[in-house]
Amino acid sequence: MNEKSDQYEIQTEMTINEGNRFSLRAGCTYSYITFNGVTNSPLEFAMLEGLKNGNNLLWNIQFEKRMYNNVQLLVSYEGRKTGELAIVHLARMQLRATF
Repeated sequence: MNEKSDQYEIQTEMTINEGNRFSLRAGCTYSYITFNGVTNSPLEFAMLEGLKNGNNLLWNIQFEKRMYNNVQLLVSYEGRKTGELAIVHLARMQLRATF
């Protein structure tokens, strides 16, 4: 079979920096994909980079704050709605100390 994919994408991103105190980044991507190959196959996953046939929405927020001179807090959240699948949420929190 001759697999083919057409993809259309709109992406937006925003960054707010408050000196050395904190940084906030947010982004959103909308993709519309038509794919004529076998669904849920390794080839579909590779060609579409984990997205699915139809409407795909991805969003993310990342917050960084310097707590003390050598301690930094990072909090991030990512969400995705791919094709007809349920929404997937992923959150991370990291505390870094530099010595």
